[in-house]
Amino acid sequence: MDFLIADTFTDSLAKLNGDEQNSVKTTAFDLQISLASIERPLELPYVRVYLAK
Repeated sequence: MDFLIADTFTDSLAKLNGDEQNSVKTTAFDLQISLASIERPLELPYVRVYLAK
């Protein structure tokens, strides 16, 4: 499975402090890994992550 990260995600990530960045990166990674382990990815709903600051 290919993992793509939008420019808007990295731009928003840059606005956070170090602890917040680490939390967001860990959560995004965990989400991608858990989605990759599902056998039928075409049936997954579209997932969008928003960073509010």
